[in-house]
Amino acid sequence: MSALARGEQEPATAASFLTRLEALAERHYLHRHPFTALMHAGRLDRGDLRLWVTHHYHCQTRLPMADALIVAKSADPTFRRLWVQRVIERDGRGEPGEPGGIQLWQRLAAAFGIGAAELDQSVLSEVRVALDAYLERVRAADLVTAAACSLTEHFAWRLARAQLDAWHEHYAFIESSALECFEHAVASGRVHADRALDFVQEHAHTAEQERRCLEAFTACCELSWRALDAIYFERRRGRAPYIEDRIWLMRLSALASDDGTGRRAAPGVLMAPEGTLSLSRTAYELLERCDGQRTLESIVGELAERHFVDVEIVQRDVATFVGELERRHLLSFRAPVDVDTLDAH
Repeated sequence: MSALARGEQEPATAASFLTRLEALAERHYLHRHPFTALMHAGRLDRGDLRLWVTHHYHCQTRLPMADALIVAKSADPTFRRLWVQRVIERDGRGEPGEPGGIQLWQRLAAAFGIGAAELDQSVLSEVRVALDAYLERVRAADLVTAAACSLTEHFAWRLARAQLDAWHEHYAFIESSALECFEHAVASGRVHADRALDFVQEHAHTAEQERRCLEAFTACCELSWRALDAIYFERRRGRAPYIEDRIWLMRLSALASDDGTGRRAAPGVLMAPEGTLSLSRTAYELLERCDGQRTLESIVGELAERHFVDVEIVQRDVATFVGELERRHLLSFRAPVDVDTLDAH
């Protein structure tokens, strides 16, 4: 009988863990989100950036709370002394001229005219729920798995470096001195990320422990993705999406079939000079409503009602899909048209 058949765990290896971690990040980490791609390409407006900064600051305030929870799980004073440095890096030492990461994000927010009260209060409910879920996941996990939740930082400092370059290149209306938060994230993040990775690899002794750590990392990536979906949707909910003139939305009626509800399914394709994108029934239904008059919010409401699904669920599904189409220049937005005014003429 094999070891696995007996329920025993095979030892994990550092190489396999890191390889799998990087593969998961390539699929789930925020550098893949269309909002991030739009930011790096200089295609966000001041309002988009303003909302992102507000909520990214809120994310930063939760990270030292998570680190404090991890510190409290360890009986090893050496580990605690090292890990608590992450809290200090973010909260600062309270000394003049030695701001922590959170204070630096406050400076960037101030460059957008965002005061302390707005930073603390103007948080989308979806973002708050995602961050609370992250803290709860850290709180409920064992020490090694909780530490694995922080492995997003293994990729975060690289993303911060790309964001710094993008802001310097595309968003010159923000003074360079306000971008120190990105520089801080790169400098301190790399050190702490390496320590966390070393700790997890050293203490995830079995395949089961490795699996739990990778699962925790993926879940934390998905929570961050969910928060960014909410930010993207919030900025576009009142805008009217439309398919670019060079794009053709085609129904594949020959593939239509009964979906069990009495309606006919309508799969289709989005055809562009650079290629063809196959569409599910729901994706087709969404795009056929993108007429430049109906807002994204109203379209989501229609789809939710049609399919008997909560609006919040549809919003999350739509945000990434529509964002990707915008990133690929297949779909754009305009201010909603006043239909009553058109009728009057």
